[in-house]
Amino acid sequence: MKRLDSLWSLCLLFTATSQAGGLYLYETGTDDVGLASAGMAARAQDATVQFMNPAGLSRLQGRHLTMGGQALYGDVPYDLADTAYQDVDTVVGWFPSASLYYSQQIDDRWTLGFATYGNFGLGLDFGGWAGQQLVKEATLMALTMQPSVAYRIDEHWSLGAAVGLNYGLFALKRETDHGESKLDDSDWAINGKVGVLYELTPATRFGLGYSSEIKYHFDVQTQITLQRPNMPGISAQLPISGMVNSPQQLMLSGYHELAPDWALMGNLGWQDWSRYNGNDVS
Repeated sequence: MKRLDSLWSLCLLFTATSQAGGLYLYETGTDDVGLASAGMAARAQDATVQFMNPAGLSRLQGRHLTMGGQALYGDVPYDLADTAYQDVDTVVGWFPSASLYYSQQIDDRWTLGFATYGNFGLGLDFGGWAGQQLVKEATLMALTMQPSVAYRIDEHWSLGAAVGLNYGLFALKRETDHGESKLDDSDWAINGKVGVLYELTPATRFGLGYSSEIKYHFDVQTQITLQRPNMPGISAQLPISGMVNSPQQLMLSGYHELAPDWALMGNLGWQDWSRYNGNDVS
């Protein structure tokens, strides 16, 4: 697609619903934000294609650099039954997101790419409540650094692969007799991505991308004192260990250019969020 100038006119005629994928954030690049990631594994209009399908890098000539920054807001109100504590307007609030994507064509066959982005995580702030000695704020963040490579077999087929170096951070804040206490732990995890791009014609193509599962392991320990009315405080060592699964996913995308200013795009995706039910926290 050469230009998207007619997108605004189309928005005036039709509206559609865009849904998020659990703790995953798809729209990490500028074009994906504007298009709700439609056709993201087949569109291949800039270096952000390696996020879902590294094979799409084979369509990019020369060098490409895309940088993006976002401010996101989650509205999750939290009401407390105990009138001694104030309700919380939202337990999520504002949080930032940033990304960088780069690609460089080596020759007519090979293209290399590099990406760094954060698209997985969640932050919760419960404020002052009865359980603030256990948890007051909890944050889970992940940052990915991903080298990619694409190879063009012929005018129709391209293959791609990438390795994700994922850094996860878990932070916990709680209230103690001596003020607020913060604990955190981090972990490195590796996953892989593979993709294929089929170009039926210069104006019509299909892309298939697969990302493997990521497993983070966190471990923090803290000394807590639980207070109960008319009872002495109970002190205990509280170890918190957890395993967080970032699930595998598969996406099939299609792209068809109707005219220089118009194109049809769509995705059919699957994410194994049943594995997220296997997260262990003890």
